[in-house]
Amino acid sequence: MEDKGKKAFLLFYFFLITACSLFRMKQPLAQISSPPEVINSASGFFSFRLEKGGDSVRGRAFVLLAPKKGRIEILDPFGRLTLIAIWLEEGEWLAVPAKKVYWSGRQGRDQLMANLIDLPLDPVEILAWIIGRAQGLEPLANGLNLSWAIKMVERKNLNFQDKGEPAWEWQVEWNEAGKLKQGQRDDLKIKIQEYVEDKGVARVLTFSYRQVSGKLTILGLDFNQPLSAANFQTGFIIDGGYKAITWEEMKSLLKLD
Repeated sequence: MEDKGKKAFLLFYFFLITACSLFRMKQPLAQISSPPEVINSASGFFSFRLEKGGDSVRGRAFVLLAPKKGRIEILDPFGRLTLIAIWLEEGEWLAVPAKKVYWSGRQGRDQLMANLIDLPLDPVEILAWIIGRAQGLEPLANGLNLSWAIKMVERKNLNFQDKGEPAWEWQVEWNEAGKLKQGQRDDLKIKIQEYVEDKGVARVLTFSYRQVSGKLTILGLDFNQPLSAANFQTGFIIDGGYKAITWEEMKSLLKLD
């Protein structure tokens, strides 16, 4: 595979997958926890495999989600940090440590995902698939329409704002336990291949989108743990001597054109 394809693959889970030792947490993620009734924050450790035209890329990623903010760090197959993404109410930041460059602007987390790799999925949508439902994700949704991940008979108490993709754009199926099983929206297909039965969450999720297919394996997952504000600070960019570049330059650097 050409270098362009490899880098584009490595970013495929840019907003979703993202040893949480890279983050400032009280303890590393070493197990999968059951989701609480209300989720105010989430932290995850994942491995992923992406395939296209017979070629494949593997890696691991870390993600922190909190109300109106988040952080993702993506490692290449050799464990090297390739990309840091932070989003806050005032905008988003992408930093490439190896090149000491960064981009900042305001696109919205779902739009930034769509612009980068033509995959219009918000990380909270992926979390809904992992826990099998939308209920309890209101603190993280921030206006995102997740009504598609709520059974029709349960939507009378819907607390999600009617924004984003309409609920009927998704066609979903549920398993016997009332959890999301598989679904499709246009060219995107997602299926839960394996569950952690005693935790009520997915362990393995497969997907296909246009020319790309892949598998996401949850290695660690925790909820409602105190997340240090330092995880979402961007001072390291300036203090580290990172150079600001334009969006077009970032796209070229990441081989996304």
